Amino acid sequence: MRKGSHPLAHRLTCYACGRNNKARMSRTGCGLRQPHQTRAEKPWNYVFEYGVSFLLFTIRLLALFARNRYQIIHVHNMPDFLIFTALVPKLFGAKLILDIHDPMPEFYLSKYAEPHREGCLLRFLRWQEKVSCQLADEIITANANFKENLIKRGIPAGKITVVMNVPNPNIFKRDVRTYEKQGKRFTLLYPGTVAPRYGLEMAIRALPELAKKIPHIRLVIAGGRRRQDENLKTLVQQVGV
Repeated sequence: MRKGSHPLAHRLTCYACGRNNKARMSRTGCGLRQPHQTRAEKPWNYVFEYGVSFLLFTIRLLALFARNRYQIIHVHNMPDFLIFTALVPKLFGAKLILDIHDPMPEFYLSKYAEPHREGCLLRFLRWQEKVSCQLADEIITANANFKENLIKRGIPAGKITVVMNVPNPNIFKRDVRTYEKQGKRFTLLYPGTVAPRYGLEMAIRALPELAKKIPHIRLVIAGGRRRQDENLKTLVQQVGV
């Protein structure tokens, strides 16, 4: 893994949930190990499978750390408390990064609960998020909306870095002026989960302003059917796009 001509890591080990238990090692020394595949549907199934995964990851990470002495450990949620699998390496000086790719309280609300309904499980999710962030040295999240929610829940803003899921501009070079000259539509594509936590309302509301500079712009939302669909359709009609 390199940035420019400077090596960032001599060895990178990726340990993740997946479809098989086979370890694949590339020439760069990057290993991908997949010990467990989640099949949870109900909330308490998630609790069980996350607990089992936590135990397996802890044991395996300790074994890997004993051999490799990692300086940086990057933990990807869900769940957030997987960061505690790296507690022992942290005590030995390793720096921990918690990647909150999807905030668990919002995920739970969108899938299992009413938006304004409090419950023991929701309070637990907020608590485990907070203590997990306290253990981490740095936090990465996927967009500004997620960062704002984390700050509201007491996470220091200076500890959070937003790394959006965007294509590499050095590979995907699209000139808006070229589309205008050819009379083609400029398409914004959102492929992913349709849920309030992703701020799709903001994208829809921004279209009229964007259309002033990009006349043929359109937004395509490609995702599974969710209960938010009707709200977004209503908003589209209100905005007139």
